Amino acid sequence: RDGRSLQGLFVRSRAGGIVSMFTDVTELRRAQDAYGRLQAEDQLMLDTLPVGVAFLAGRVILRCNQRLERMLGYATGELQGQPSRVMYASEEVWRAMGEAYAELRGGGVREGEVPLRRKDGSRLWCSVVGRAVNFDAPESSTIIAYTDVSERHAAERALRKSEALHRNLVETSNDLIWSVDAAGRWTYLSPAAVRRIYGCPPGEMLGREFREAVAQEVSERDLAVFARILAGESIFDYQTRHLRRDGSHVDLSFNAIPLRDAKEAIVGATGTARDVTAEKAAAAAQY
Repeated sequence: RDGRSLQGLFVRSRAGGIVSMFTDVTELRRAQDAYGRLQAEDQLMLDTLPVGVAFLAGRVILRCNQRLERMLGYATGELQGQPSRVMYASEEVWRAMGEAYAELRGGGVREGEVPLRRKDGSRLWCSVVGRAVNFDAPESSTIIAYTDVSERHAAERALRKSEALHRNLVETSNDLIWSVDAAGRWTYLSPAAVRRIYGCPPGEMLGREFREAVAQEVSERDLAVFARILAGESIFDYQTRHLRRDGSHVDLSFNAIPLRDAKEAIVGATGTARDVTAEKAAAAAQY
């Protein structure tokens, strides 16, 4: 009646009666209720985190938050009690994570990126941060946080693919793709075109001033045009004459724009050049 909780024990006596004993367990119930509320609050806090979290013991998932379950496509509570192997993309990745327990001994932290395995078998790249609850025996009690980085990995794969495509286009282009620094030194020359136009590998020209390849009769004019580019002007279809390694002339049509750094300061020039020697010879033969 006064709200206290009693726990009863009933024993039948030899005379056929019943002996009852009652113990006041009010404080025990209050402690249990408080612990239950604490657990509920703890789980609520875990479920609101923007990262997946798992508590492991003996490489078995004791519990995890809803974020991790959603990331991996599992229903609420479905991962609880499962071996942690189900989360990883391969046996090799899982074994590597097991070897990392040695790093957690004494309070160490393990960080890295690993591919996880969703319930449907698809991969999910995650950044992981792991730490032992029991510093002396990390495998017995560990907490690991998982952050979804799959979008970044996809973007990086797309970037690598794009860079490879761009590199192939540049390196096989008939037109010369070039860059020079503010002092007029070659910093980039597309390999296939420089061999065809100048008759030498890029390494023989990189780091040297472009004016060394300019024919004497147009040298002064070309340097004046370069100064205009460094002042911010873009040049298109500018025709000049350069020298091949064997001393013969090659007529080129240049497109050039200022090369700027992250702060928009001009640090050189870049552009393309097309061999027009045959075109000029054919045009001259008509007259």
